[in-house]
Amino acid sequence: MIISALLLCLSQAPSATAQLDQAIFADAIEDANISLHLKIADGLEAAAVNSALISNDPRVQAIAALCANAHVEPLLTQNKQSLQELSQRGVERGAITPAPDMSLWFKLRCDSTEQRDQLINELRFADGVRHCYAQPAPAIPPTMLQAPTDWTDTQDYFDAPTDGTNMYAVGGVLGARGRNVRFTDCEYDWVIDHEDWPL
Repeated sequence: MIISALLLCLSQAPSATAQLDQAIFADAIEDANISLHLKIADGLEAAAVNSALISNDPRVQAIAALCANAHVEPLLTQNKQSLQELSQRGVERGAITPAPDMSLWFKLRCDSTEQRDQLINELRFADGVRHCYAQPAPAIPPTMLQAPTDWTDTQDYFDAPTDGTNMYAVGGVLGARGRNVRFTDCEYDWVIDHEDWPL
């Protein structure tokens, strides 16, 4: 009896998980549709207190006035001191330039997509704003994808140059498959106005 009940629970678990994933995904899409990310220029002081942007700097006060109808919160959960310590550790480990002040990133939640888009247009060129853009929508969770069983047909990058990397020719060479290779991708800021990224 216990085993059959357990098997029944296990057989229903993927369905329940998929429904939960769909609900979380739907909430994240809804949040992205009304939210934006704002980066105040380094060197300025700003904080989110009681859902509002506050500062003694007149430039940030002008930005705060534009954001008066939005819910403002820090984009990152770490406090300013922790973020500064992370930046300092990067410099100690050889970073050429210190990381931007990550405590100056904020998430603003508006009442509608239209309000968000209007606020982005107002903030984008405001004095003291480094970046301002709509919150990216989340990627579809893997549990919601209908993946084919065989990806071989899409792996033409294994073919000979110029279409691929010629992986099939070196597949038997020791180390050619990348086994035991590790890498880290650490992103700490975006250079939206870089010449290689036209908007």
